[in-house]
Amino acid sequence: MSTGALPDFVEHCVELLGDLGPVAARRMFGGWGLYVQGCMFALIADEVLYLKVDAESRPLFEAEALPPFVYEARGKRQALSYFQPPDTAMEDRAEMRPWARAAADAAFRAAAARKPKPTPRKAAGLLNLGPKTGAWLAEIGIHTPADLKRVGAVKAYVLVKRRMKDVSTILLYALHGALAGTRFDKLDAATKRKLVEAAQIEAKRLEKRLDSPKKAAKAKH
Repeated sequence: MSTGALPDFVEHCVELLGDLGPVAARRMFGGWGLYVQGCMFALIADEVLYLKVDAESRPLFEAEALPPFVYEARGKRQALSYFQPPDTAMEDRAEMRPWARAAADAAFRAAAARKPKPTPRKAAGLLNLGPKTGAWLAEIGIHTPADLKRVGAVKAYVLVKRRMKDVSTILLYALHGALAGTRFDKLDAATKRKLVEAAQIEAKRLEKRLDSPKKAAKAKH
């Protein structure tokens, strides 16, 4: 993308890299940065073009013994992750294409790595469930809505109750309502009764499964 006011060499590079799509040139530190889709993938210093590299693309440039961008800072020579393309590519848009694509891909990978990863939603953020309930659930390995959905309201309630004997059936209703998107105090009597019955069955099943290894161990002795 040209504004018509770029220096000749910068204009040439913008045109040369145009197969990537619109390329923007911005002044930086006495030189120019070249951007595609908002990511800087090349720089120009002293009328020399350098293309961005990373661990994946660097071997392509090193295999051709292409020189890196080097500058002096505090009396020491420092290298950045930018390399010159082949001389022949500087006069041929088709020959420049693979080198430009490698540079753009490196820039996109770097941008993706900088993006903060989304924080998983906590189970405590669901309807009916507050921080205290979230702490109880965390103790049994339930941290997110997906965890709660996988385990199910009934089993989650039974597992919590095994740890905290004084937990009431309100927790059972709250967990069910959280998954169903319903306030626990809006559940009808029939639903509550079915939940309690299911919890009793699950508690017996769990107790039996946990007791089996103990009985087997006693039998050996």
